[in-house]
Amino acid sequence: NNNELTLSLKEIKNEPNKQLEKLYVTLTGNGKEVVNIADIIYIEADSNSVELFTKDGKKYYDWQKLKYYKELLEPTGIFLQIHRSYII
Repeated sequence: NNNELTLSLKEIKNEPNKQLEKLYVTLTGNGKEVVNIADIIYIEADSNSVELFTKDGKKYYDWQKLKYYKELLEPTGIFLQIHRSYII
């Protein structure tokens, strides 16, 4: 849930060397699904939501804004926002 994600974000900010392994992504009408961070190729902003694209060709939707994922993932050193609409 959002509390778990907020705690994960706080842990990374407090422990910069700690790596996230999984994300909980809110899917449209389907509850939440776990996505391995290592499987994410890129994240694209889509108006008021984002789409996460994974190595296995799947696409996940979340109602969070791109800024949320930037703050969550950039401290890991794995992802970088390269455009206002993309994190790779």
